[in-house]
Amino acid sequence: MERSCRPMITQARTTRLLLMTQLALASALTQGLSPHGFVLHHTQDEQQCLAALATYPADLLLVSGTAGLVLCRYLRTQGQDLGIILLVEQDNVASRVEALDAGASDLVTLPIHLPELLLKIRSQLQRPRAINPQLLQFMDVQLNLQTRVCGRGERRIDLTTKEFDLLCFLLEHPQQTLSREQILLGVWGADFAGESNIIEVYIRYLRLKLEHDQEKKLIQTVRGIGYALRE
Repeated sequence: MERSCRPMITQARTTRLLLMTQLALASALTQGLSPHGFVLHHTQDEQQCLAALATYPADLLLVSGTAGLVLCRYLRTQGQDLGIILLVEQDNVASRVEALDAGASDLVTLPIHLPELLLKIRSQLQRPRAINPQLLQFMDVQLNLQTRVCGRGERRIDLTTKEFDLLCFLLEHPQQTLSREQILLGVWGADFAGESNIIEVYIRYLRLKLEHDQEKKLIQTVRGIGYALRE
């Protein structure tokens, strides 16, 4: 990695970069970018990277190789708009078109020229994030409103119509404590005249489907008030 010139780019806050590269390249990136205020987290393959995305608050993703192209395509099909810089062996028309078709936000040619990489990282961090109105997400739970597909991590979850509606309502109000009255009105409507414990029943159904084995519990009971979707 070239390090002869280091433009001073001051970060207003900690900026987290998630890497999916070979170890040698990750070490070089860490050595070159850490002095500029970046915190880097390294993963070696798609599975590790997807798992990290569920818990690591990354501001930008740097990937390389064919696996990077595959990961780009997958993340874009899932509605993920996180900035992705693809590190490629050569910069030609074919590689650029392939990278952009895969959903990469930008690409940088290897070996890395540090000033160029810093400028492209800053450019990606400053771009406005697109909002996908058809996709609701909290942590590693995703709900596609158009296809009505639900997933947690790489696991697909089948939901009934009312389970879908309840999860949708929770995802629309993340980190908020919702009273039973708010949930009942938002999911079942003002005219509902069914069982009084309907919310508890469907919260239990959702928990059973969302919180398998050692998965982190996301639907929290707020005693005396209602429920909250939070870490």
